[in-house]
Amino acid sequence: MYNDPDIVYEAQFTAGTPAVSFIGSKYTLSTTAGSTNTGRSAEGVTATTGSGVALCVGFVDTPSNSIAANARAYFRFPANPFE
Repeated sequence: MYNDPDIVYEAQFTAGTPAVSFIGSKYTLSTTAGSTNTGRSAEGVTATTGSGVALCVGFVDTPSNSIAANARAYFRFPANPFE
């Protein structure tokens, strides 16, 4: 079990359209069932609500990722709820 609040995780936005202005805001986690065909998870971060536990700290900077629907971003889970 990891308990360091400074660990940064990569996750995909699964709903809504993220924007650069999302950096510094918290979002909720989506716990939708995955695919039994591909074995891939459908869990991610929901861009439609600006409150939650996942603090967006940046976007993945790769050619295959654009800041639009289904963008991949970096998140922290701060221990302090006011952070």
